[in-house]
Amino acid sequence: MKKGLFVRLSDEELEILRQYCMQVERTQSDVIREFVRRLKKKIPDNSINNSQNHVAVSLLNLRQQHGDSNKSSRQ
Repeated sequence: MKKGLFVRLSDEELEILRQYCMQVERTQSDVIREFVRRLKKKIPDNSINNSQNHVAVSLLNLRQQHGDSNKSSRQ
């Protein structure tokens, strides 16, 4: 599934992207997608799993806090 992304660039940044795309005869979207794929190499393998675990633990903590606040307000 593909999703869109809106990015704000300065005039200078946009011009750099346009010039590069003209030189390599590729679309701006294609160049940006390639850049994002290259970022994956800079992320440690376990960091994606760790961030998913962090979100799960955070959600659990929020649920517990919400449950605790409900108990104290009932007492």
